Amino acid sequence: SRAETLVRTEFHRAAREATRSAYEWNADLLDGWTWVAACDDRCCACCWAMHGTHHTLADSLNGHPSCRCVMAPRTKSWGAILGDSSLPDTRPS
Repeated sequence: SRAETLVRTEFHRAAREATRSAYEWNADLLDGWTWVAACDDRCCACCWAMHGTHHTLADSLNGHPSCRCVMAPRTKSWGAILGDSSLPDTRPS
């Protein structure tokens, strides 16, 4: 059980870091990421508290052992991407 937890945790850590690196490579389109927790009966209080928080591209998602949280990309507004400040910001809040 302990070895399984360790392997699962390290796999998720590596996947999260690869995701964060991909987000940094696309900094022209993204301005950060949002913490997304599972929000089910197995979700811990810390993950519930972090759910929905916004982070910069340089921030890492430092989860706990067996953490199932993920990073969802936050795009820049259409105006910022296209260089046209007259376009409305239609991103979800």
